[in-house]
Amino acid sequence: MSSISGLYRSGRYFKGFIGCRYDPAAAQNTVARIAYGGLSGGNAILVAVAGPRQQQEEIQEHLDELAFLGETAGLTTIGTFIQRLAHPDSRTFVGKGKLDEITQFVFNHPVNAVLFDDDLSASQLRNLEKAMNPADREQKVRIFDRSLLILDIF
Repeated sequence: MSSISGLYRSGRYFKGFIGCRYDPAAAQNTVARIAYGGLSGGNAILVAVAGPRQQQEEIQEHLDELAFLGETAGLTTIGTFIQRLAHPDSRTFVGKGKLDEITQFVFNHPVNAVLFDDDLSASQLRNLEKAMNPADREQKVRIFDRSLLILDIF
């Protein structure tokens, strides 16, 4: 087990869990035994929108925390998408090109959930669900922002 300073340096320190020690092997075993709110099992991708001045280390720290929340919910992260925008798109949070890239990934891989690092508006959630769940697609993909994921866990 690592010390807190070692966790911070190694990228395994999760903001919001101050004083927490993280042992990846123990966490995996624990997560495998616990099932949460319909999300247990399945694959997820992580999506973050970063401002033009946001440092890569800070972005990675937020994504590590989101991946940890996904693991807690029983999800395995299989991909990460980061887009740098001055302001998130009001319709879909990410730009049209990045949305197309994410949608193609979802269609070509067994993805059950898309986890966004920031809070989404109701219209953004609806637009993203429409884009990733066309009528002819059998497997439905659930969209979660950070707050919805935390609520689903608890």
